[in-house]
Amino acid sequence: MKVFKFGGGVVQDATSIIQLAQIVERESPDVLVVSAMGKTTCALERVLQQRIDELPYQDTLQTIYDLHRHIIDQLLTQSPRAAHQALEALQTKLELALARPYVPALYGRLYSEVVAWGELAASTVIYHYLCKRQVPCYWVDARDCIHTRDGFMYASIDWSVTQAAIRRDIGERCQAGGLALTQGFIGSQDGITTTLGKEGSDFTAAIIAASVGASSVTFWKDVPGV
Repeated sequence: MKVFKFGGGVVQDATSIIQLAQIVERESPDVLVVSAMGKTTCALERVLQQRIDELPYQDTLQTIYDLHRHIIDQLLTQSPRAAHQALEALQTKLELALARPYVPALYGRLYSEVVAWGELAASTVIYHYLCKRQVPCYWVDARDCIHTRDGFMYASIDWSVTQAAIRRDIGERCQAGGLALTQGFIGSQDGITTTLGKEGSDFTAAIIAASVGASSVTFWKDVPGV
């Protein structure tokens, strides 16, 4: 079993996602872990700070949405509707989170809920594009697999629960065939979204690889590797 992880720099635009699909078709990984597109996480952090400071944040948010919509339209020229609908559902949840009264003591919880949008959106767009290319795959919400404790940001892993969930939702299904597509960086605690810290997507890929006994885990970057 092979686990591939693609960082934000290699899923930043339509051209990058086409290259990702070509690599997947050529290399046939069993699990694909993706980060948010480009600088989306940083942009979502700006949105959150503007919200906390009671400054207008809709323009920043709209720029993020427009980027993803544009990529969908480039990749799915004939049938973009399902991808747009899935993206709109994620947007609704994000805007509901931002509209709630801000409680400083719950900053970590709100932070994780807001920035997780990037991974969820990227994996949704990529899933629809892979389906268009007839790559057998299924979308897995990492929050159902990566279970954490001890806070919402830089959360630690609840290993026994996490490994059992990964083996169930990813390992067993991969054995039946098809590519498992999921998100890095995010998890959950008691059903509430958590995050593993910046660059946590690499950690996610390693957790999955260890849990399913993968033969390899490969990190695809936009810089020369070691």
